[in-house]
Amino acid sequence: MKITLKLSLLFLLISTLPIILIGFLAYDSGRQAIDQNTINHLVSTSIYKQNALERWVQTNQGRLRSFAQSPQIIEFASQLVAQEQAEPGDSTAYTSILNDHLKPSLKEEGGFLDLFILRGSDGLVVIATDKNLEGRYKESESYFIEGKESTFVQNVYYSMTLEEAAMTISTPIFDQDGQLIAVLAGHLDLKEMSDIMLRRSGLSAT
Repeated sequence: MKITLKLSLLFLLISTLPIILIGFLAYDSGRQAIDQNTINHLVSTSIYKQNALERWVQTNQGRLRSFAQSPQIIEFASQLVAQEQAEPGDSTAYTSILNDHLKPSLKEEGGFLDLFILRGSDGLVVIATDKNLEGRYKESESYFIEGKESTFVQNVYYSMTLEEAAMTISTPIFDQDGQLIAVLAGHLDLKEMSDIMLRRSGLSAT
C-alpha cells in the first residue's frame, strides 16, 4: 500500500474519531436526560395520584362525620338502637333515616356504595341501604371497634359479607352528653379509586 494512501486513511481515521466520540457522548447524554425526565414525570404522577386518593378519602370522611353529627340522625339513631329489632322497618325512625338520609347520600359521585348504622353496644347492624347487612353482628370488625372512638378508615380488605374487596369508613354517633349511641359506616365505591389509579400519565411508549 502506498504511503500516500496510508496517510490519507490515517488522517481520515483521526478526523472521524472525534466526530464519533462526540456523537456517542451526545447520544448518551440525551438518553440519560430522557430517562431522568421520564423518572421525574412518573414520580410527579405518583405524587399526584397519591394526593388525589388522599383527597378522595378525606372528602368522604368529612361527609360521614357531618352526617353522623346531624341532629336528626342522632335522634333517630337513638330510637333505633333502643327498640326491638324484629320489625325495624315499621318504625318512623327507620323509614326516615333510610329514605330521607341514607339513600339520598349514595347519589353523591365518588362516594359510598352503601351506608349502615351499627348499635354501639354490640355491633348489630340496625339499618342499612343494603338489606343483606341488616341483622348481622360486626362487633369484631376493625371499622366498628375503631369507629366507636373516632373517624376511622379501614384500608382495602376482602369482605366476606360482600364477597369482594372493600374499603370502609366509620365514625361514631354520640348523643348530646357525649355518650356513644351507634357507629355510622359506609363501604366506599372503589371504582373511584380505580379511576384515579388508571389516569393516564401523559407518557408515550417511546
